[in-house]
Amino acid sequence: MKILLVNDDGIDAPGLRALADALSAHELYVVAPSVQQSGAGHSMTIQKDLTAQKREYKGAVSAYALSGTPADCVYVGLGYLLPVKPDVVISGINWGDNMSSDCISSGTVGAALEGILHDIPSMAVSVTWPQNGQFRYPAEIAAKLLPYYLNDPHCAKYVFNLNVPSGDPAKIRGLKVTRFDGIRVYHFDYAIEKDGDTITFHMKPSYLNPPANKTMMHQEGTLENDVTADKNGYITVTPVTWDMVKKDSVPDLKYLEDLPL
Repeated sequence: MKILLVNDDGIDAPGLRALADALSAHELYVVAPSVQQSGAGHSMTIQKDLTAQKREYKGAVSAYALSGTPADCVYVGLGYLLPVKPDVVISGINWGDNMSSDCISSGTVGAALEGILHDIPSMAVSVTWPQNGQFRYPAEIAAKLLPYYLNDPHCAKYVFNLNVPSGDPAKIRGLKVTRFDGIRVYHFDYAIEKDGDTITFHMKPSYLNPPANKTMMHQEGTLENDVTADKNGYITVTPVTWDMVKKDSVPDLKYLEDLPL
C-alpha cells in the first residue's frame, strides 16, 4: 500500500519512527511538522507562508518537514508533495492518548480528519503517556489492525482512532470499540510576566504530567467508553468523524424557522 505518515509531535518524534518501522513493507511517504504541534487540532495555516524541507527518512520514498500544522501536512502532502495518492493516511504515534473531548484539540486526530475530508481512509494512533519510548507495541497493533479497518467499505468516512495503553503489553486485557467518555478539562500552569498593559503567559513544563492536570466531567464509566476502557487496560478503537451536529436538537430548533425576522 501507499501510506502517508504524519504526526503532531514533529518529524523527529520516536512515535513516527516506530510507525515507519512497523509499516516498512509498504510504500511510505512522510510529511510531518518541523516542530512540535500538539494541541493544533484541525487548524490550518492561511495567513503566512509554509516551507517544506526535504529530509532523509529511513524506509520512506520521500520525507518532508513542513513548517505548518498536522492538517497542513496532509493538505500540502496530498496536493503538492506526494507523487501519488496514498491508500491511507496514518497519523501518530502520539505521545499521550487522544480520547473523548481531547479529540477536538488533538493535532493527531486533526491530521486524520483532513485525510477523510479528501476521501482517504485515515488512522490516528496514540499511546497513553509512554515511558522509555514504548512505541513499538502500539505501532505493531496499528499495523495489525490496518487491513481490518480498510476492509470496511465505509472506512473513508471516519477516522479509526486507536489508543493503546502504555506499559507491559502482556497486561493488555483486549480491545474495545468505544464511544467518547466525557469532557476532559485541562489545568495548565503558567508563569505570568507583566510589562505595563501587556501580560505574558509562559507555559510551565508541568503540563507534560497529564494525570495531575486534567479532570473528567460527565464520565460514563463503562467499558463501552474510551477513557474508562483505557484505564482498565484495554486498547480502544473509536470511529471519529467531522460531523459535529447534535442531530437530536435539530427538530427542537425547527420553530426558529417560523419566527419573523
